[in-house]
Amino acid sequence: MNRVYDPADRSEIQVLIEGTWYEGDLHAWQARGDEQWASVSYSRDHQNYVDTVPADPGSVTLNVYADVIPEDDTSAVDSFARAVWGA
Repeated sequence: MNRVYDPADRSEIQVLIEGTWYEGDLHAWQARGDEQWASVSYSRDHQNYVDTVPADPGSVTLNVYADVIPEDDTSAVDSFARAVWGA
């Protein structure tokens, strides 16, 4: 599945880069074979970056849900994973 978002429709995300989470925006989903990738922008060390990362909960998370789902609420985490990642 490929999808590009207009700037007004981009979701705020957090992206894991070299072991650190950074806030940014989701620009697009890209299919690469059987895998999904996310095109994201983020700021790091006072510079802006655009990167493509694996589209999985270990690399990208949506800010709006990350703050409201308790870590010990496995049913909410599972529902979130299914809704966002199709898992």
